[in-house]
Amino acid sequence: MGKEKVIACYVNFIALLVVWVILLVTGLVLWLVLPSGAGRFAIANYFLGFKRSSWVQIHLIASILFNILAAIHLVLNYGWIKNVTKYLLAAEKSGG
Repeated sequence: MGKEKVIACYVNFIALLVVWVILLVTGLVLWLVLPSGAGRFAIANYFLGFKRSSWVQIHLIASILFNILAAIHLVLNYGWIKNVTKYLLAAEKSGG
């Protein structure tokens, strides 16, 4: 694998990790701090200066970005996926 591809895989992995953390945090905030359906009896309308709708938007954008990065990750690692699949299928046929 060339240096450029290694750098691309590394940057993609770091981006996936950062976006995953954003998804985790926003998901937990939406689930535990600002749950839907509370209406006027909601304990809090804001968390860290953001309304619930802003947390939803951040979560939505992060989920779309995560899926795009995951697709790029699969493309960058297609050769490895193909080779491991061949290896596993060959091992299965030989009984190993």
